[in-house]
Amino acid sequence: SAVFLVCVFQRLAGRLLTREKDKWLNLQDLLLRLHGCDKSESALGVGIVSLYIALLEYMEPPALSELRQQGKMLPQLLNKTMLHGDFFDFSNPVNQQTQKYDLIIGNPPWLSRQGEDRDKKADSWVGADRFTFPNISPTWGFIWKSTLLLKEEGIIAFLINASHLFSTKARKGMQQLYTDFSVCMIANFADACFQLFDGASAPAALLVYGKRKKQTDAQSN
Repeated sequence: SAVFLVCVFQRLAGRLLTREKDKWLNLQDLLLRLHGCDKSESALGVGIVSLYIALLEYMEPPALSELRQQGKMLPQLLNKTMLHGDFFDFSNPVNQQTQKYDLIIGNPPWLSRQGEDRDKKADSWVGADRFTFPNISPTWGFIWKSTLLLKEEGIIAFLINASHLFSTKARKGMQQLYTDFSVCMIANFADACFQLFDGASAPAALLVYGKRKKQTDAQSN
């Protein structure tokens, strides 16, 4: 859980290692810039622990002992930057904030929209807005709703079930995606998914996109 957040933290933290001054404060500040949301309380807990472990891996034992004596160890993440709740629930704290993000990454649930797997809250959210929702998976709800949390120059990257993009049922969704947003890359891992992902049950695809840049008067003329 939170594997993407952990990887982002590790990559960014590597750039801070050349600046030893206030190293611990810089690492904590970096960690608090990463936000996550999960409706599974257990998955959220595992994710928080994983982030704490990643943070502590950058500290030497003597420094940890000193921080422990000072009573300054781990920053609070639960209910601060790591939120428990349904992404499509209007009462979820993540939907009450106005903060926008530079990068949104994740792997939306690979569920169908049929039977018990159907995400009714995702259905309701998309139905109340202007987006096309192919009758395939709540994946498209994540694709659309994430754009509302994105900065103008931000990027979204999702690892998703390839069939949710390439099936005939997804055609209208793809048309709106290309019309309303800027698609940077779509990588289809269908041929190599069983080599890339151990125990994979379906082909995967990587979707990278962002908001369409507004044209200036000079660009439009």
